[in-house]
Amino acid sequence: MKIGFNARFFSEPNTGLGQFSLHLIRSLILRFPDNIFLLYLPDNTPCPDFPGNNWKKNHLPGIRRKNFDRTFTKHPGFLKEKPDVLHIPHLKLPDEKQGIPLLLTIHDLIPAVFLQLKPFLSGKTPWKAISALGLRSRLLDPYRARQATMINTISRCSAKDIARLLHYPEEQIVIIPNGFNPELNPGSSPDSIQSIKKKYGITNRFIINFGGQSVRKNLTRQMKAFCAARKSLSGLQMLVTGEGHWQQKMIKKHIPGLLLPGKIPAEEMKHLISAADLSLYLSLYEGFGLPVLESIACGTPMLTSRDSAMSEILPEGCVFLDPLSTRSISRTLLQLLHRPDLLKEKVRAAQPGLKNYTWERAAEQYMVLYRKTAASASRG
Repeated sequence: MKIGFNARFFSEPNTGLGQFSLHLIRSLILRFPDNIFLLYLPDNTPCPDFPGNNWKKNHLPGIRRKNFDRTFTKHPGFLKEKPDVLHIPHLKLPDEKQGIPLLLTIHDLIPAVFLQLKPFLSGKTPWKAISALGLRSRLLDPYRARQATMINTISRCSAKDIARLLHYPEEQIVIIPNGFNPELNPGSSPDSIQSIKKKYGITNRFIINFGGQSVRKNLTRQMKAFCAARKSLSGLQMLVTGEGHWQQKMIKKHIPGLLLPGKIPAEEMKHLISAADLSLYLSLYEGFGLPVLESIACGTPMLTSRDSAMSEILPEGCVFLDPLSTRSISRTLLQLLHRPDLLKEKVRAAQPGLKNYTWERAAEQYMVLYRKTAASASRG
């Protein structure tokens, strides 16, 4: 079988869609050598040198990057060798299917869902941010989504959102969870941990806060809770991953113990997570929740939101909180930092469940779905 894949996000390897595309394609190529994987990219987009000879990179020159998703199936380079199934990994279907069965992966509907969250519209959110998300939410066209032969997503939470907002039968949505980086494990040496702490200015016990600094990540409440906890635990630090925030001016004001290093190389994350006393991931909404897996894999207790998809992923290894309650966050932080042993055993008990979240397992499930998509189109 020839499987086509819109690989535009290879150019953004640090984004969720970039990681999804790179990890899935690599696992598919390795796991299924008897199939051919046709990777379609805008001109000048970098493509990794995957192992094996069962894949082809197809750079399609002459298409503006912003128009690639909708127009690449019209390009002569695409039409020269059409796939049996075409996988579109995000909610931007091509204008013309060319008679090819389409599998559409919708990771989440954050632009539409997030506008419905009351905290987002309560007071201090800049109007430009609301307007931008409003425009993006209007692009979620139920009719276009229905042009796909089959639709899949990565969590039950996202499946329910797709059914509700795109009017698509929930029972027809296939759920395939994402994998996580297999290099994440509790195996960091004391020397590695000491070196990484020195690099990032960590001099005391610390919390690692996942997910960046966008509005949806709920950092303002978490910073307030951290400041309250720090009054009882002098010297406590909190390292926030990612970069960019609509309240950047406020964040730049001196908050004792707060570390904002910006982007962190993937190879250093293992050591930082392993060294942390606790992980925080109290986002207002997520379609999956990869940091939950990463934290448990490294043996670090996780405090996360009881809302959206986080509650689906290894719930036995987490403590769930109301992300809107600063008081609850602060109180729970203090309780667990005073008794770190309370969660360590819980995390260890959850680690066997990580085997359900590998890219190899995801690749096998996607191959089954490619075959079903082809068969469904032939019947229809």
